[in-house]
Amino acid sequence: MRRAPVLALLAGSLAVGCGGGGALAGGTGATTTAAPGGTLPAGPGPTATAPEAGAPPTDAPPDRTSPSVPGPETARAPVDLVVSAGRLVPAQVAVPGRVPLDLTARSGDRSKHVLRLLTRRVVRVDVPASGRAARQIPPPPHGTYAITVDGRRAGRLVAGAEPGP
Repeated sequence: MRRAPVLALLAGSLAVGCGGGGALAGGTGATTTAAPGGTLPAGPGPTATAPEAGAPPTDAPPDRTSPSVPGPETARAPVDLVVSAGRLVPAQVAVPGRVPLDLTARSGDRSKHVLRLLTRRVVRVDVPASGRAARQIPPPPHGTYAITVDGRRAGRLVAGAEPGP
């Protein structure tokens, strides 16, 4: 018999704590509070106010113009290549269109190499022996571009590729 007042008190505190109100208190729109005696009288209580019209919600996404929020202008497509015995691994790389590239080339055979990406503006990357070289490249126009290693065609870059299987 002693459980009924405790359960009523618990249910009332859950309704108040979860933002319950009118619907749980009999549809009167009043909030409920637990009285010291364990009963749940309905009465006027604090009410929430609706946000002003035109005011941004508090859980709005961050402003895209803020310099601390990464946006499309800071996104880069990684292009990681390994040069070994005049060959390029992978031989073909596909990147999305209108995205700057982070090109990284590594020597896989402990020899130095000269890698060239033949876009409208030729990009040269000197890869040291047993080392790695990196360049940031502006977004190439959509198309297919040859990649040469030590003067020989070794692979290609496809700009403007769509993701998918």
